[in-house]
Amino acid sequence: MITFKEWLLERQMMMFSTKPVDLYHATNTGKNNSVIDSFKSSGAVSSLATGHGQGQGFYVWTDRGSAVNHAKAIIENPMVTTNASTEGLPMVVTIEAILEPEKWDLDYEINKKKLIEWIYDNHELVNKHLNDTDEVKIGQIFKREIPDDNNQMVTSKGVQFITSQRPGGGGVRSTQYAHGGSGVRSGELIGAIINKIQQKDPKTIHGFEELFFANIGPGVAIKYVGSEAIKPKRIEIFKDNQWINA
Repeated sequence: MITFKEWLLERQMMMFSTKPVDLYHATNTGKNNSVIDSFKSSGAVSSLATGHGQGQGFYVWTDRGSAVNHAKAIIENPMVTTNASTEGLPMVVTIEAILEPEKWDLDYEINKKKLIEWIYDNHELVNKHLNDTDEVKIGQIFKREIPDDNNQMVTSKGVQFITSQRPGGGGVRSTQYAHGGSGVRSGELIGAIINKIQQKDPKTIHGFEELFFANIGPGVAIKYVGSEAIKPKRIEIFKDNQWINA
């Protein structure tokens, strides 16, 4: 017999998993419209981007506003790290999909807070699945007062990652906190952990992702890792200071 809370979570996830949602990919039209032509002919495919250490996938935002800002930043902001084309006009590709954990993953860099907190809360389970690898392990866990993105002091959960294990112990140690800035290295470290667990215990990761997707909100980045191409629902380009359908 399951508890009412378990039934409610199960029901919530079942209802969400059968409901398609709109998702938004930020990019540019490419040289001679090569990127827009590719979407029109081949659709969205998971091999489109390498993810800077996170693994390949088709990266999308859960709201149009975040995708619009990202598409413009690819051209206007040289600090933005991207594999997308920086030629042509800003472009947003809208797709419609059901968020099945087998076909969708989190963007580990953008969702660092949720993932670090999950690893912190489940560090014994995580390390159990990492016993047979020296590539990455979890060391100590912490709670510290650190400044958040608004420079306000908050109590944040921290996890020590140990990589490049050597015979006899030791390795390169890097502590990542749930709050504060994120970067490519954060995504690489979290991705290494999540991918290892997913290989050995996909049910655990899928359970976390189902709950995450059931409560997903705006401003969240996720990636499609399925094998089938997804036909765009809509393609918009930013031309003459306005967004128009392509």
